[in-house]
Amino acid sequence: ATKAVKKIEEFAFNELNLVRLEIRMDPRNKASEKVAIKNNYKKEGFLRKAIEFKGRYYDNLLYAKVKE
Repeated sequence: ATKAVKKIEEFAFNELNLVRLEIRMDPRNKASEKVAIKNNYKKEGFLRKAIEFKGRYYDNLLYAKVKE
């Protein structure tokens, strides 16, 4: 997953000329958080009840990277 994020990031920054990328994840998903950290994304926040699925609301962590 770490390599896949890096490839997507390269395409987004270099081909699409985006300046900001975000990764949102379930706070319980420690593997996803490790991928974000390994790719130098910075933790920006904890989003309470940010995602609705089948009538229930779930929290998210927000990690982001900006193009230098």
